[in-house]
Amino acid sequence: SLVVPFAASAAIVSPWVHVQGVGFTDQNGLPVVLRGVNQQGGAGIQSNGMALSLGSNFVRILAPWSTVEDTAPVGGLHTWNEEYLQRLDAQVTWYEEHGVNVLIDLHQYKWSPYFGSGETGIPGWFYNDVRPALYPKTDDGMREAMGDWWTDAVGRADYLAFARMMVARYSSHANVV
Repeated sequence: SLVVPFAASAAIVSPWVHVQGVGFTDQNGLPVVLRGVNQQGGAGIQSNGMALSLGSNFVRILAPWSTVEDTAPVGGLHTWNEEYLQRLDAQVTWYEEHGVNVLIDLHQYKWSPYFGSGETGIPGWFYNDVRPALYPKTDDGMREAMGDWWTDAVGRADYLAFARMMVARYSSHANVV
């Protein structure tokens, strides 16, 4: 069992934080100061406990599309990385039980793993399977892919499927903002 020494002093905020002017308020209109950390989606209980022990009342969890949907849709049917999502579910629930607000960030880092290791965002399968050989795996190819993204109806439809699934999955949690 994890012992969290600062848990009693962590500022607990109401589950729904609102923007008022240039600050945040709770459901009663009282000012809220967010103290938070960033975490990778699916981090374990020890990492969660460390965030709480630092007095966090807000956590931003990175959940890139390329991790959540690591295989291409087939016939319009999407397959989500259920193992990853179950770890994310547990993480969100743990924070909910400890009064910590969560922002699930559909994170983007250097566009797509297609263009290099350590990159997240647009799944590599999009460029391997949906748009094969259209973009070289170079900085220029990535810039071209980024520019073309905004007018790609297929890409937008796939991204919308991902975003809608995430909203449906996590909208019932009172602590997810």
